Amino acid sequence: MTRARENADLPVAMTESGGKVGVGTSPQASLHINDIGSTGPALLIEGASSTEGDIVVPHNESLQVGHWNASTNTFTERFKIDTSGRITMPAQPHGNMTKSSSGNQDITSTGSHKITFQSNSVTNGITFDGSNHRLTVPAAGNYMIAAMASGSISAVVEGDGVYLQVRKNGSNVWGLNATPLSSTGGANGVEWAFTDAFVVALAANDYIELWLSDVGNGLNFNINRARVTVTMLG
Repeated sequence: MTRARENADLPVAMTESGGKVGVGTSPQASLHINDIGSTGPALLIEGASSTEGDIVVPHNESLQVGHWNASTNTFTERFKIDTSGRITMPAQPHGNMTKSSSGNQDITSTGSHKITFQSNSVTNGITFDGSNHRLTVPAAGNYMIAAMASGSISAVVEGDGVYLQVRKNGSNVWGLNATPLSSTGGANGVEWAFTDAFVVALAANDYIELWLSDVGNGLNFNINRARVTVTMLG
C-alpha cells in the first residue's frame, strides 16, 4: 500500500510504502530523500534546538557534513567528499613554528638544547607559546609532525655527534635519540641539516618541542634555521 501525504507547510510530498518513507520520491529504502531541484540543503539535524543542527548534508554533487543554523541561514563545513572522491576537513588543527636567521643559537656546551623559534602560523585551535617555544594541540587524535633544523659546526673532534629530538610533553617521541649525525674527525665549518617526519597520537593539550642533543667533548655548533609543523590527520 502506498500512501502520499501532502501538507501546505511541507516543501515536498512525503510517501509511505511498505514500511518505507520517501520525501519527494517513491521510497526505495527505509528512508529515501529526493531533493533534486531544491535551492536549499537536504538536512539531517541533531541539535539542541529546531533551528540548529550538528549534521548537515547540503544537496549538490558533493557530500558535506557540518553545522547548519536555520536562523541565520548559514552552513559551516566540517567535512567534505567532492565529486572525485577527495576528502577535505577544513577544521583540522594545523600549526608551525619557524626559526629565522635573527634567532641563531651558538652551542658551546655539551648536553640538550631546546631550539628557539621567532615566528609561527597556527589555525583551528593549535597554539604557539613563544616563551617556551612549543606548539600545543587542542584535541586528541593522530598528528603528522615534520621537523627540520640546520646549521654549521665550528669545532669538532672524532666521536662527536648531534641528535635531532622531537619531544612530546618533555619526553623524546622516538626513544633516546633520533636522526643522528656523527663526525669522523675535525671538520670546522661543515654545514649540517636534519629532517624528520612521522605520525604520533596526541592527547588534548599535549605540546611539541624541538631539541638538539650533542655527545662528545669537543663539539661546538650553530643552529641557524629550524621549523616544526604539526597537522591533525584525524
